[in-house]
Amino acid sequence: MVNPMKSGIAALLLLLPASGAWSLPANFERAEFVGGFNSPLSMKFAPDGRLFVLEQAGKIRIVKNGALLPAPFATLPTWAHRESMLGVAFDPKFAENGFVYIYYSTPKQKNRITRLTASKENPDLAAAGSEAILLDDIGDAGYQGGAFFFGKDGMLYAGSAHGGSQLTNSLGGKALRINPAGYPNVIPSDNPFVGKAGYREEIYALGFREPFTGAVDPVTGDMVFLDVGEGGPEEIDLLKPGANYGYEAGCEGTCTKAGMENPWLSYAHGVGNCITGAAFYRANAFPDEYKGSLFFADWGASWIKRRTADGKMIDFDATSGQVIQMDVGPDGNLYLLKIVGQNIPWTGSVLKVRYTGPLSTIGESGRGPRLAGRIGPEGAVRGRSGGRVTRFLLGSTALRSAIVDIFDSKGTRVASLHAAHPGPYLEWDPGPGSKGSGAKAYAYVMRMLPDAGPAEIRRGRLLLLD
Repeated sequence: MVNPMKSGIAALLLLLPASGAWSLPANFERAEFVGGFNSPLSMKFAPDGRLFVLEQAGKIRIVKNGALLPAPFATLPTWAHRESMLGVAFDPKFAENGFVYIYYSTPKQKNRITRLTASKENPDLAAAGSEAILLDDIGDAGYQGGAFFFGKDGMLYAGSAHGGSQLTNSLGGKALRINPAGYPNVIPSDNPFVGKAGYREEIYALGFREPFTGAVDPVTGDMVFLDVGEGGPEEIDLLKPGANYGYEAGCEGTCTKAGMENPWLSYAHGVGNCITGAAFYRANAFPDEYKGSLFFADWGASWIKRRTADGKMIDFDATSGQVIQMDVGPDGNLYLLKIVGQNIPWTGSVLKVRYTGPLSTIGESGRGPRLAGRIGPEGAVRGRSGGRVTRFLLGSTALRSAIVDIFDSKGTRVASLHAAHPGPYLEWDPGPGSKGSGAKAYAYVMRMLPDAGPAEIRRGRLLLLD
């Protein structure tokens, strides 16, 4: 993890917004969810809804049913550094195996990826003696990475900070990709540098400075690292196998040098100065315009913005404070890990951002998709073979993702269809109707993200006969 409290940053202009500047959009509110943390550094919701929070002293804390449990899940021996606990991730089969992965700095001042197993008797505690080291001696812990997540491919990705960003035999300044399911042989056979002389085979991409955190889009599978700039811009980098993002090769921000990968999004020191937490939003608790957005924070400037699906950077919260991590909770709200102070110990709390306005804002404007099936009276869509299954035709097979949200006549979302790299259509089965109940009207919104170009949004209405 990058050091947002790095020496000298306190002397930087924190770029706090002037009076009357933008704030949270209408009908959004931010409030404390839970406090009482001692120097927290990272957090992540587990698949079962518990929130795991990592503290600087090596403690892994759990928030359960809105309360901070008194006993830590585990305590790891760490380097006494301001940033020692870098990230937490959960196995794709967590419900079955209870595997929790931690990225942290050891007393040897090197970084490590380790696996703990939740106790079967008490899953709020790690089983004694369950630690298994997957990858050790990752870079120099003086500068920290921190991006740490599972991709949709089931592989575990980690970002390491510079100290050899262009050295192919070093794990520093890299995106690393390992396969925990293959333990103890954790190097995937399809990593881009497997079998290539002079390369560490764990490397997925190179040329990073301090990838503070990262995020993966649960629909498209897109993965990003948030890389803190030095003299150059802050970057959000879309991960690609074998790509070089330019640090220690003369490139920060957009670069014309051959062989360098440009950022997905970047901004200059003057807009912000220390990019930190991020989360893709694919839940249903915010209005439709937020779906597909990447929310991200700048610790130095104390704001949160979002990158829309079509690449625009839009203001969201000008007074968020020093947010270092965020995640979308099981309730669809956005959770923020906020700290106060930069010297050990600092205080910290988790905040919740929620939307309080109406969500039934579907209009009739826009071009609706063609609907496959037999068309009944008044445009009713009849499913295949006389059933009620409805196909939403996408009109293109070159899509990274497609989403169809379906609402009933009261504006309640009754279905949400998601697919990455979909075929020519998405299907919805509303289930059997009730004889004699008549027709039911629905509104739908389709969002289609192509491999290249802006997203397309289509709206329409359909009528199903029972």
